[in-house]
Amino acid sequence: MRRAVQLLRRTAPYAITGTAVAACDDDKFTIEKVNVIKIPHLKDQGFPGANKSNVAAFGYAKFVSDEDCVLGDIVLNGPSHTTKAYTRAGPREKLHFDPQDTRCAIVTCGGLCPGLNTVVKNLVEILESRYGVEKIYGIKGGYRGFTSVGWDAPLELTADCVKDIHREGGTLLGTSRGGFDAEKIVEWLRAKRVNQLYVIGGDGTHRGAYKLAELCWEKGVDVSVAGVPKTIDNDIGADAACKAWFLFRFRAMSDRARRHHRPLLRRHDRGE
Repeated sequence: MRRAVQLLRRTAPYAITGTAVAACDDDKFTIEKVNVIKIPHLKDQGFPGANKSNVAAFGYAKFVSDEDCVLGDIVLNGPSHTTKAYTRAGPREKLHFDPQDTRCAIVTCGGLCPGLNTVVKNLVEILESRYGVEKIYGIKGGYRGFTSVGWDAPLELTADCVKDIHREGGTLLGTSRGGFDAEKIVEWLRAKRVNQLYVIGGDGTHRGAYKLAELCWEKGVDVSVAGVPKTIDNDIGADAACKAWFLFRFRAMSDRARRHHRPLLRRHDRGE
């Protein structure tokens, strides 16, 4: 068994041998082909963008190229292999949106899992402190928070209000399943002049996010939809994730019960 390096610069077709990818022995083998799964870009949908320099936000020029990719299969068997790869995430040299005119929204959907508040906290802090974004909406109660009223009204998030939320279980924004209405959500984004939407959720949530992106393209709404994957289904094959699940689950359940006014434990002998 041999392990391939996770990061490669895409110059398809690949022909990588020996020390480039082999970690267990000196035998040479070749990755014959890497199929790169591209991420649709707004400029490819007819939105020119601001094309502003990103140097001011980070203060250095170490950016990720659109030609960088990460291998999907990091464990390879046999002398040759065909694998898939994904476009590498990270700061680009040019920004599609001007930070001074940018409005963002963050939503958490589906079941609870460890780390949701940490994602929200870091998104808000980076957007505010690095990029100078002044308006960040926190959508409450999952997708339904885009269209409902009352306690589901969006929060206005700042670095100050999220500074300690990583110490709490659950999610500051609340979450739910269902409530997805693509037409109404896109209209909300248009009305609030939101041009960056961060969706934190599982596979169903991300299918919805992709529908939102497609509908924005169709309607000519210049919005970037970014997905942050998470799961509570113990299906990612990582021991560390399982341990984290046990460490945080009870606290997350407690917080959720408190926020949603539900009993934490039920007596089954009463049929509850």
